[in-house]
Amino acid sequence: MRPWSRFGRSLGKTSTPPAIIASVALLVHLPNLLNYPAWFFDEGAYLHFSLEWLKTGELTYYGHPFLPLTSLAALFASVNPTSYLIPRILMAIFSAVDGILIYKIGKALYSKGEGFAFVASLIYVASPLSARYLRLVVVDNFMTLFLLASFLLIVTRPRDRIISALLFGGALASKQTALFFVPALLLYFRHQKRTTSSVIIWLLFAAIVPALWVVYGVYQLGGLSQFLASQFGLTALGGERAVNAGSLILQRITSRDPFLFVGLAGVVWALYRRDWTVVFPITYLVSFVVLFLKISVVYLIPVLPFFSLLATGFLFDVVKRVPRLENSLKVKNALFGTLIILLTVSSLFLVIPQNPANPQQEALSHVAGLGSPTVIVSYTYLWLISQNYPSIIAYDRYFVPWSQLASRTVYLIVDYPGDLVTINSIPQYQQLYFSSLSTAQNFTDPASGYVVQVMYGVVA
Repeated sequence: MRPWSRFGRSLGKTSTPPAIIASVALLVHLPNLLNYPAWFFDEGAYLHFSLEWLKTGELTYYGHPFLPLTSLAALFASVNPTSYLIPRILMAIFSAVDGILIYKIGKALYSKGEGFAFVASLIYVASPLSARYLRLVVVDNFMTLFLLASFLLIVTRPRDRIISALLFGGALASKQTALFFVPALLLYFRHQKRTTSSVIIWLLFAAIVPALWVVYGVYQLGGLSQFLASQFGLTALGGERAVNAGSLILQRITSRDPFLFVGLAGVVWALYRRDWTVVFPITYLVSFVVLFLKISVVYLIPVLPFFSLLATGFLFDVVKRVPRLENSLKVKNALFGTLIILLTVSSLFLVIPQNPANPQQEALSHVAGLGSPTVIVSYTYLWLISQNYPSIIAYDRYFVPWSQLASRTVYLIVDYPGDLVTINSIPQYQQLYFSSLSTAQNFTDPASGYVVQVMYGVVA
């Protein structure tokens, strides 16, 4: 039997495509998981607040809903991780599940054959942008998991009004910006010819879990106005975490995953073909541009599945217009197989040789070796210090009792370039930073160029 025939028959088995998708996802996301990418501010914040919630029984962060923090608190209760590794393993598992969900959505949503859904899901789990961001412990990855599970049921079980709604409620309870998908869902419900009463019932069930979070937050914060104030912190993004929406594509996509331009081409092509899927990334991204004017690249995570589907649709239609490719299954399989291999290899070349977290660990170890220093850090390090170095007195840089530390020597751990905006926004922090530059020790990863500085100075 010829290899291509055997491969085609193996894909015909129900269990084979999901197994391959999960395997590719884990192949891409597990290597060098601890050290690539650099430990991220948001990761540290979510892990810190979930750990504090577990220890004290009181949630002190309401900028995002509580479902991811609940999940991370349960993780702490069960395995008590002391590094970013175990939480990132959870995210790698999420990526494999997401890939399988995209495969099932692609099969149900498009009539382009079994291979279409298979290629779309592999593009999602193998592309460099996914390799960079799907391993981060950020709420966007929780939201994406629930969003895809909900959308799968919406597509495959259009009469369902409860389970898919509750799953979408899980997306909302992971990150409130899931609301930006609601206009697209309403348009899709209209496309499905759902009745008004059916849509209202779906929306009511979708609101149950988020409503529990709102009630809890209002009660804990002491009023609705305080709770609402906590929600507008998202509009104050700055520094390395956010860029102006108009320059997002040129600044970030070109340097991190040019293949995403194929996804953008897929968006344009889908608009021409009137593919309903295109409304999901468009409504989400347009909402961010209009309401926030800035966007962090991690916010692209929930639209990556749709970019993968649209990119695949565009590529399949291009191949369909080339008779020699369309009429040769072997050549077509080889073409898309080569694409997946190239994406996988490029992702591995991206994640394996770079170790931007090494200088972060070296800086933290250096400070820990000083005995019992007082240190001002970001959330990136705060939970690691509380877990591993209880002798260090650590302050979150946003809440430093400067008057109590007057005339005392304190240490700073500064990540470049992201921390510079925060430094310049806090006068006492800025003054201490510039007076300490002469004492700075640099820790650098040669491959990525990621730099962390440890410095010390006396608080004025």
